[in-house]
Parts: sequence; structure tokens; C-alpha cells
Amino acid sequence: MAKWVISEDAWHCVWKELIVNRKGLKTFLERPHTEEEYNFSAERLIAKYGSEEWNTKATANRVVELLTWHRGLIKTELDEVNAGTRVLTDNDILGPKERMKRKMKKLEQETAKVDARHLSHRHLEEKKDYVEYFEALNKALHKRRRELNKEESLERGEMLKRHLSRRLK
Repeated sequence: MAKWVISEDAWHCVWKELIVNRKGLKTFLERPHTEEEYNFSAERLIAKYGSEEWNTKATANRVVELLTWHRGLIKTELDEVNAGTRVLTDNDILGPKERMKRKMKKLEQETAKVDARHLSHRHLEEKKDYVEYFEALNKALHKRRRELNKEESLERGEMLKRHLSRRLK
């Protein structure tokens, strides 16, 4: 094995020439690329691997088959959601807009509860000090914001974990 390994004395020189002086092949970091080059949508993959260039390969045919099947499942689910025959829950995979919409709705409901409690006690007093109401409302809003921030932090942490685990594989 010794004849195939570069001597430790040469490591610094090789590093300097390849990395510092950039005399070696380009690394992935040095190659220009755009986001469009990394679009792996089902439609693009089906079009690519279903083309004449690929359709003779069994693995390409299987990829097209699976992506087409999965796309059909997603379309069926979307049709059911749009028709109202299926209602998404908070446990379903939701996009960022839908998650934010649901969080705002929950916050509005909590605010409405505070309003309802306030109105139910209103008839008891002719002259009411509204400090309690606004303190309770403020407390509920701050509590919910902390919960939302914690949820978003956990989601970002999970996304980062998934990203790192994929990069480490």
C-alpha cells in the first residue's frame, strides 16, 4: 500500500497547489449553478426519465411508474380537499401559508374567548375597569406568540436536522 499513498511530506504542497492556487479540477462550490438546475419536480423527472433516451432502462421506467402513481395520489387528495370531502387536520403535511393561517385562526379564537369572558361579566358591573380585560388579552397574546415562536423554532430545528442528516449520508 505504501507505494500508492502520497508521502506526508508532500501533503502541504499538494494542498497549496490544488486548493490555494486552484490548479486542480473545479469543486462543486466553484461551479456556477442556478436554482432551476436543481428543480426535481415530478413533472420534470417523469418527462426526463420517460424520454427515448431513458425509457429502455428498467430503473428509469420504475421511477416514472412510481412518480406517476404518487402524482395521482396527490391529485386525488387535492381534489378531495377542494371538494370538501376531505378536511386536512393540523397533523397533515401543510404548506407554510396554511400553517400560518391556522395559527392566526387559533389566535383569533383565543382572543374571542377573552372577549366572551369579558362580555359575560359586563352585566355585573355598571362601571367597569377595562384594565383586567386588556391585561388578560395581552397575556393570552404573549402566551400564544411564545408558543408560536417555540413551534417555529422546533420546525426549523427539525428541518435543519433533516437537511444535515441528508448531507451526511
